[in-house]
Amino acid sequence: MKYITGILATFLILTASAQQSYTLESFIAEMLQKDFGVLLLKNEVRVAENNNNPGAAGYLPTIGIAADRNWSDNNTRQEFFSGQVNQSPSAKNSSTNAVARLDWIFFDGFRMFAADKRLDAQQEITTMNLTAEMEMKVYQASVLFFTLIQQEKLNAVYEQALALSKARFDLVKLKVDNGAGTELQLIQARLDLTADSAVYLNNQKTIQDLIADMNTFLAKDPATPLVVQGDLIAVSGISWEKSSSSAQAQNTNLLIAKANIAIRDLERKEARSYYYPQIGLYGQYAFAQQQNQIGILNSSRTYGTGVGFTLQWNILDRLTNYTALKNNKIQQESAELYAQQQNLLIQSELRKTFNEYEWARRNLQLEQQNITESEATFRIAQNAFENGSITNLELREVQFSIVQAQSRYLQAQLALKTAELNMSLTTGDFKNLLGQ
Repeated sequence: MKYITGILATFLILTASAQQSYTLESFIAEMLQKDFGVLLLKNEVRVAENNNNPGAAGYLPTIGIAADRNWSDNNTRQEFFSGQVNQSPSAKNSSTNAVARLDWIFFDGFRMFAADKRLDAQQEITTMNLTAEMEMKVYQASVLFFTLIQQEKLNAVYEQALALSKARFDLVKLKVDNGAGTELQLIQARLDLTADSAVYLNNQKTIQDLIADMNTFLAKDPATPLVVQGDLIAVSGISWEKSSSSAQAQNTNLLIAKANIAIRDLERKEARSYYYPQIGLYGQYAFAQQQNQIGILNSSRTYGTGVGFTLQWNILDRLTNYTALKNNKIQQESAELYAQQQNLLIQSELRKTFNEYEWARRNLQLEQQNITESEATFRIAQNAFENGSITNLELREVQFSIVQAQSRYLQAQLALKTAELNMSLTTGDFKNLLGQ
């Protein structure tokens, strides 16, 4: 007995340190700020935002500067029609050239408009990927949160069972001391007390494991103590019609599949733009200076501005663009097939999840009725045991049945809550996931 009491005291000491208390909302809020998976996808959204700019779409001109300075030393001979001959074994020449130029393609076959919309769609997909990750993390964290609540309630059940076993052991020991009980009854009571202690300790370990998993979501040391505040209260008003409609409009995976169809169509428009000519204009400022030791000119210098139009039309490109359009058509068909597949999978998953929800709801009603009846039975059996009307073993069987009934009831509550979370995840109802 002292050994068992010592182990239980150790667990109480370990859990008595400073603990941070969380509601579901506060836990979810902190998790979304610290979870590594969410933070990584937030960075991808930032990259997509940076990539989505007018320059990447092709609206803006390009401006460049080029310059060079050249020195040469050549053996030179120049003979003119007049008969004059200029010759030098080491004629030194130098030149300087510099140009600043602006080029702007103002017509590219409407490719810039399609590219602009494609960049918007790609940024939207990264945002939806982040939303999908956040929904999954909220779902997983919520399941952990409610599982911890269930285990803590179950812990109270095991504590009550342990207290009853301790009281029964003390009563049997008193009867043995007074000669009204047998040593066999005392041994059985001690074995039952030890078994209940082991169940209690195992549940304590489960609670600590759940806390470690929850701390992982918060990017904290797994050993960090925490407590949760909440209850396993079911949400009413879930119907098949409303859930099916929400899944079609809000399921993130389905929205991503539809967005990919739009991107394939925009890529087709970009590819078709290469069949058109590209028309642009340019403006430049150029500077050129040359020094010659021999030749017609001793030196020259020119500088000034210039403007003009450019036209480029690739008539034949080895069927490169034609092939790209054919492949794009296949990719668009694949994107549409994938969207249809996702729609079917979501409907199937939603149907199974709704069936699970209906079963969990009805099962909870049955378990609630069972626990009411079993508690009444136990009160009668406990009085009968104290009066000597039933045996030690009979009381143990009744005690075991009430513990089992309470355990099944808590499991039924968690099953219903998990089914609700599954419905919220499948329908894409993020507010329900947060319990709002």
